[in-house]
Amino acid sequence: MMQLSKHYFFFGIVLWGMMLGATPAVAQEQEQDMSQFELPRRLYEDSLFYDAMKARMQGDTKRTREALEGVTRIQPKNATAWYELSRLYLDDKKYDKAQEAIRKALSLDNTNNKWFRFQQGITLALLPGGNEKEATRRTEEAADIFMQLAREQSQNELYLSVAGNFYSAAKKYKQALDAFDMLKQKDKDDEGPYRERINVFLKMNDLPSAVKEAEALIATNPYQGSYYVILAQLYSSNNLPDKAAEVYSLAEKMVPDDPDIQLALALRSSKNNDSVGYSQNVRKLILNKSLDVEAQLNFLTTYIAEKFEDTNRRREAQQIAGELAQQHPNDAKVAFLNGRILWVTGEEPRATAEFRRSLDLDPSDLAVWETFLIAYSAKEKADSLIYYADKAIKLFPNNAIIHFYKGIGLMNKEMYSEAVVVMTRVIDMVPDENTEQLARVYATLGDIYNQSKQFKLSDESYRKSLQLEPLNYGNMNNFAYYLSVRGENLDEAEKMSRQTVEKYPESSIYLDTYGWILYRQGKYSRAKDYIMKAIQLRPDGTDGTLYDHAGDVYYKLNDKQKALEFWKKAKDLGVENPLIDKKIQEQTLYE
Repeated sequence: MMQLSKHYFFFGIVLWGMMLGATPAVAQEQEQDMSQFELPRRLYEDSLFYDAMKARMQGDTKRTREALEGVTRIQPKNATAWYELSRLYLDDKKYDKAQEAIRKALSLDNTNNKWFRFQQGITLALLPGGNEKEATRRTEEAADIFMQLAREQSQNELYLSVAGNFYSAAKKYKQALDAFDMLKQKDKDDEGPYRERINVFLKMNDLPSAVKEAEALIATNPYQGSYYVILAQLYSSNNLPDKAAEVYSLAEKMVPDDPDIQLALALRSSKNNDSVGYSQNVRKLILNKSLDVEAQLNFLTTYIAEKFEDTNRRREAQQIAGELAQQHPNDAKVAFLNGRILWVTGEEPRATAEFRRSLDLDPSDLAVWETFLIAYSAKEKADSLIYYADKAIKLFPNNAIIHFYKGIGLMNKEMYSEAVVVMTRVIDMVPDENTEQLARVYATLGDIYNQSKQFKLSDESYRKSLQLEPLNYGNMNNFAYYLSVRGENLDEAEKMSRQTVEKYPESSIYLDTYGWILYRQGKYSRAKDYIMKAIQLRPDGTDGTLYDHAGDVYYKLNDKQKALEFWKKAKDLGVENPLIDKKIQEQTLYE
């Protein structure tokens, strides 16, 4: 029989240190007639204990332990010192020493000190070693200690909770149930004791009693959706799906818009492979107005991330995000997430508008600015990128990423000198230890120099980039391609490009670069193999450069008809090659 997960077991242990913050008062032996020689000795002994407590307050565990050990050597009857040592040993997981120390403290103190007994109970429960029977006996003994403390300190509910959990761990289920029942009587609106009793009944393999306890919990508040979930999960976990369905049906009538019920139903649908039911319940959950906006966003983000590659899931998420944006028209985070989903689904103009709306609502969010600038990084949007980057720089003058995107805009605008100035400034802004970002900036600087035909500076920049990130395959590919276009250092280019295709053999971009380098080396047959594989991996045929390269290769292989077919296809796809028309018209290779 499956059990509910515990929410409260041993939570008292976490809090015990807070309860023991004060050093308990202990009756110490007092000498009625202290001679003039004894007084300095006692002052010295007291100063040692004072030093220990001072070290404890300062958090110096080692000095505290050494001082307390010194106290117990010269004052072996100092119960408080033994108690404090036990606490330290327990923190250090020296369980045997902790047990020995607390026993000495208890033997020296005749006041039935509750702090000492609390420490004894915790130490007993955590003491390792021995067989299962011995461990169970210690746990039961610890439970007895806490139950006695609970009777003496009736206002302290923590003792009852810890006692109940220790009895349960020791398989003393009746005592555990009694402890939690006593706790329940103190506050009938507290769900904790009900949950704990349910767990005990499940340990006893007593499903009917667990069900009755869950029903009693529902009776305390019939409009609390999570209570119905507890009962339904009891049935589900014990192979009673029809009973669980009845509970959920009742819950939907009693609390029709409860998010706990909607989440439980969504998970149930997912477990049953009911994709329609799952989507319906997730939609209700995300758009549930009783949730705060942060919770709604978290559920929506999770829903998207579960099957990010699923096109239908993205469309559903887009619809939900749109409705959420209508529900929260003045929330910047909602607008931002809506924009991100629109971007992923190909709705770039609407996405950009949502990013802009998010910034209008909250211009202080750097992450939105960065995403917004990326949306304008295409060459045809250079003016907008520069404009918005300047606006962002006024808000974040020392942010390297924003300056970086301004440099991209200037490069796209073919304002190369200005772009170099900005990128050089970015390099000064990026910390030396951030090698990944520096490598990216140097590679972009290499692009700027390449476009402005400053090839020596371009090569230097790319080499610096690869020194910082030797395994950046994207930078390797770009540098190798630039060299191949110029026909320079082809052996170096081939070596770099070969590494990229070995690492990513299904990348059409890397395959095309490698094929083109082989072409430039005069290895036409091998070049054809790699370029044609690159084309096969791009069945949509969106890259005209691939077809242009294929045409050139076939021309070199003396298949002019095939070359012409590929050049025409490249032209249809809008290849950026000023010689493409001339090649087609004259059916001749021009490079």
